[in-house]
Amino acid sequence: MLLMKKPAATLIPTRWIFWATILSLVLLGTACSSVPSSSEGSTPIPSADSVVRFTSADGKTSLHGVLSVPRGNGPFASVIILESELCEGGFPEWASGTLNSWGYATLTVDSYAGRNLAPGACIDLTALQPADTVGDVYGALRVLERDPRIDANRVALLGTWDGSTTIIVADTLEAEHRYVTGGMIAFRAFFAISPFCRIELAGADLRPYAPERIYVGERDDMAPAAACVQMAKFLDSEGGDVSVKVYPGAEHGFDYVPPALVTPPMDSEALHPHGEDFTYPLRPYYVPFADNLAACSFRITSISQKTTQSEVSRCVRKGVHTASDPAAAYSMQDDLEGSLARFLSGGQRVLQ
Repeated sequence: MLLMKKPAATLIPTRWIFWATILSLVLLGTACSSVPSSSEGSTPIPSADSVVRFTSADGKTSLHGVLSVPRGNGPFASVIILESELCEGGFPEWASGTLNSWGYATLTVDSYAGRNLAPGACIDLTALQPADTVGDVYGALRVLERDPRIDANRVALLGTWDGSTTIIVADTLEAEHRYVTGGMIAFRAFFAISPFCRIELAGADLRPYAPERIYVGERDDMAPAAACVQMAKFLDSEGGDVSVKVYPGAEHGFDYVPPALVTPPMDSEALHPHGEDFTYPLRPYYVPFADNLAACSFRITSISQKTTQSEVSRCVRKGVHTASDPAAAYSMQDDLEGSLARFLSGGQRVLQ
């Protein structure tokens, strides 16, 4: 595993060092932490802020997620978040706390930990791919359907950074036909932050079945914004509802903010409340030894298709930039809040 010696100045989240090595069609990047194996099947959800154990929709993997239910009377619209701890160390995520403050329940899914993968999987581009993990999010959807506090008709999926590319693969008619059966309810909307979009969706059933919103920085040199704009135009022409919001001047990792903050902090140099290793906002940072797949492109004809290491080796290069951007981050949160309110309302429908 590549490790970076801690400098005396501001540190970046470890995931930014490893992100470029796992950002591609081939990888749902989530945490590389180790947890006890889950039991097969699902168990009743006992309370808010609880660990939920369930099985992926393909029946292959026992997983766990963290459920957080906001205050108030349900049933609540909810968002499944494709995120987890870091491969090394950790820092808090903004998504769950912020979404709870908006009135949404959240279930954060950890695909790496559920498979008990070793830390080396964080830099192995073929260790975990969307073909493996799309079933995870549909398994999570099933477990939410059984909780009386959750409105199963109003569930969205959000992928941040390393989990975001899987959102594109999950929002396909093929995924819906495979995993939404027997009277189950599908996702109402999909949201991806900084996904890798250089994907040619060549299969007949790879068009989206639900609205999809993509948020990306203009200067992102790992997940180029232009590729997302081009992909959205193609999917729209195929009958989808996909749009991209590009945040001017923002780089990869622009959305990094402390959890549950919906207004900018007064002191931009203040220590992060969850660790002295971080300050906020994080300054621009260049990681010269990290793998970058921005020059790669992949063609798939099925959600089961995987990419090989030899395909990646032909196009990977070195060097990535990351930087938080408070203005873009809070603008993105406003856009996300507005879209959730629209798509998780009572009237939105999806394709069958």
